[in-house]
Order: sequence, then C-alpha cells, then structure tokens
Amino acid sequence: MPKAKDRRIYFPIYETASEYTSDKMGKIKGMTDAAIKAIDDIQPYYRIDPADYFAGIGKGTELFWLDKVNNRDKHCLLIPVIGDVVSHSLQKSKRAELANLLQSALGSTSANIRIAFNPAAVRPLVDGSELCTFPIADVDDNMEFGFQIAFGEPPCVRGKEILSTLVSWHKNVREIIESFDSKGLL
Repeated sequence: MPKAKDRRIYFPIYETASEYTSDKMGKIKGMTDAAIKAIDDIQPYYRIDPADYFAGIGKGTELFWLDKVNNRDKHCLLIPVIGDVVSHSLQKSKRAELANLLQSALGSTSANIRIAFNPAAVRPLVDGSELCTFPIADVDDNMEFGFQIAFGEPPCVRGKEILSTLVSWHKNVREIIESFDSKGLL
C-alpha cells in the first residue's frame, strides 16, 4: 500500500510546456533523475506555447488526448458521433449507369466500388439514427456500407476516428513503457 504522500506521484500530462515546467515537480517529486529525464524527453504536453500558433505541438500530444478522454470517461458517458467519411457500394441504378465504364476499366461490372459521401452534419449517434437512405428498389442485395465512428468529445479529439486513434494511443503508450523498461525505470 503506497504511503499517503506517494499517492500524489504520477505521470504528469499537461496542456502546455510552461504548465508542465512549472507544475511537474508536484507530481514527480521523489522520482530518480533518470526517470525525470525520461519523462522530460517525452514532452508530455499538447502545446509548446499556446500564444504562438506556429510553435507546434509537443511529442506528448497523444498522451494529452488520452488523458482528456480518460478523465471525461471517468466522469461522463462518452458519446460517439458519426464521422465525416462514410461510404457505400454502388447502388443498382449507379452500377447500371456505369456498367460500360466498369467493364472497360476494371474488367467487370460487379467490381466492389464504393462511393464516399459526407453526411449532413457530424452528429451524436443515438438509437434509431438515420445514417443513409436509398429507395428500396435501388438497394443491391450485396451492398456494403462504411461509417466512420468518431469521438464526439472532449473537444480536443472531436471527429477523430475511434478505432485507429485507440490503436495509435496503444502503440504510443507501449513504446513509452518499453523505453522505460529498457532503461530500468520500471
């Protein structure tokens, strides 16, 4: 069981480099110099300088996003939204219209071609959400649909596709852990 004072020691993540620099010692006090240097090298903050738009972002941007989603998820239900990239395979009328072109370009009129379109607006997904509509006569029996499901909140990740973002965060955190382990910091 950690001592009461040790419970406040944790990996520091901040929005700006200046917040990180001024406040990090309260979270890492008691860590070894090697651990502090390893954390400093990660740059666990989102913005280098929020006043300078062109100053860029820190290497810890994904950690900042993950921290915000984690904090939001602890206190509220995360609401996914439909993203702005959705697609569907050709409907019957479009396939018939493009039959000659498909045959000459792809050697088949049954090639799996998708049409991308933008929904009217990025919006929360709720039971019964209408994502795409076609007249029933135009729906092909083997039609395929692709929808990008994205984070709706917090604002820093709004619109980021959920699955690929989580995979990227996982890779980033795994690399940090492996790096710390290789340095004997775990």
